[in-house]
Amino acid sequence: MGDGDATLDHSVLSLHAWATSQLGADGTQIWVIDDLGFHPRASAGRAVDDADRALVRRSCIEHAALVEAGRLVVPLALSDRRSGACLFAFPFAAKSEWIDLCQSRLSNDLPNLDEHLQLQRLSRLSGSARESDQLRSILTLAHTLENCPSKRQVLGQIHQLLKQLIYAENFFVVVLDSSRQLLEFEFFVDQYDSDETPIPFVEGGLHGSLAAHVVAANRVVRGSSRELLAETGHGDMLDDAHYGPRAFDWLGVPMNVAGEVLGAVVIQSYDREIRFHDRAPSVLSMVAEAIGAALHRRRIREELESTVHERTAQLESAKADAERALADLQAAQQHLLQAEKMASLGQLVAGVAHEVNTPLGVALTANSHLASRAEDFRQQAADGALSRSALNDFVDTVAKSAGIVGKNLDRAAKLVQNFKQVSVDRSSDGRREFALDAFIEALTASMAGLWRGSSVQLRLDCPCDLRMDSFPGALGQVLSSLIENALQHAFTEGEPGLIQLNCASAADDQATIVVSDNGHGIAADDLGKIFEPFYTTGRHRGGTGLGLHIAYNLVTQKLGGSIEVDSEPGRGTRFTVQLPLSAPR
Repeated sequence: MGDGDATLDHSVLSLHAWATSQLGADGTQIWVIDDLGFHPRASAGRAVDDADRALVRRSCIEHAALVEAGRLVVPLALSDRRSGACLFAFPFAAKSEWIDLCQSRLSNDLPNLDEHLQLQRLSRLSGSARESDQLRSILTLAHTLENCPSKRQVLGQIHQLLKQLIYAENFFVVVLDSSRQLLEFEFFVDQYDSDETPIPFVEGGLHGSLAAHVVAANRVVRGSSRELLAETGHGDMLDDAHYGPRAFDWLGVPMNVAGEVLGAVVIQSYDREIRFHDRAPSVLSMVAEAIGAALHRRRIREELESTVHERTAQLESAKADAERALADLQAAQQHLLQAEKMASLGQLVAGVAHEVNTPLGVALTANSHLASRAEDFRQQAADGALSRSALNDFVDTVAKSAGIVGKNLDRAAKLVQNFKQVSVDRSSDGRREFALDAFIEALTASMAGLWRGSSVQLRLDCPCDLRMDSFPGALGQVLSSLIENALQHAFTEGEPGLIQLNCASAADDQATIVVSDNGHGIAADDLGKIFEPFYTTGRHRGGTGLGLHIAYNLVTQKLGGSIEVDSEPGRGTRFTVQLPLSAPR
């Protein structure tokens, strides 16, 4: 039995003792699938049977924990392209809720289990097969340097594996820093020396270390310390105590990445009787190449991460500044809106002027055309050249022009009237007591022509015991605007739909009036703007964007209440108006 078998048996016995005391298990098995086959590598407790083998194989294939009768199997995430699993056997039915507990225990034991399984495997290989496998394991491990938490720990594992291939009791790895001014130790193990002070590096210079010569020359360097110091022109340093004991065999190979030297890997022997085998340079070169490539990728990634971190910090700082500025701007906007919103007609002149300009412009153009035709008609009459057809044309022109002028002047007049309503005086509308249900029925009856002939229905639900002491004129304007808004925007022409107007009494002498529809709904980008003056999505249909704005103004100022809107595209719209039964005086 090799060392790998002994340590693995010890680990399984410890695991079995835990499973017995915690779960009542009567057997524990470690299985592995690799080039040595598929069989249990260590077991404790009851004997292995075919059912164990079948369940473990299924767990390895599915990469999943499994529970079946008196067995629980947890897959093991082994390194080096191997798969395996741990099976716990019970004299009773296993429970699936034990899986997390077993996985937690195995995650703690996995590094040792993995190492012991690898040692066991290596102990069963022999000759060149074992050496090839060891070298492959070293190279595989070297690639993990790119992302591992601790470079020194991985390099230590590489050192232990390397010692099984060649004599490498004294081993170190040096890497040039980003400025290429220093050789820094990534890993250092030496029988006589413990100094890891970075080595100053100048191209072609020794500066206290033969490793600097390997890096500067970018080639494999081997020999005794005395020979190498003499060859590099530093024979005068042979007796310098700074260099410590002289190595009888010293081997250094460069870590070369894409034609550029990153550093060096060095082994040395202080024993006169121990010389490196002829294969040592090639083995060390392959190891150095793998280490250098991984460290180079790691350096690039860390530099990129550092750059990203710096840029992210800058962006977050800029974002924080922008958010503070935006918050200040929004606070200022809210202050201005609360202080100035709908307080004076003069604040809205520029907006209404733009709206009124279109119908007045059309009327002016039609009037100019009519004046021109009238002048032509007068000239024809004066010249005695007036014909019946000319008279008919002139009459048609007068009729069409008058219609255009009248229609657009009427539109302009309505715009001006709506505009005047924006700053309506609280005291301009008479206050009185009224029954809310009778008032709403009369209001909707007067509006019936708006939806007569269409497929849209209006449904009312208002209790007859609600009485208000308020301003019915203002309330009628609000409800008319909400109904007209639904008719204009909620449904396409000819589309069936339903508008509901519901009333209810609320706490604290409040009335709740809800106007809802099952139409198209309002887009999220538009929802927060619908109460703003002159904001409309139906301008192409003649909308001015003042209806809901006037409603908001009347509800919040004259009637002393609140109005809210809730909508989603495709799910209709709901306006909720909260009003005191007795309006503020």
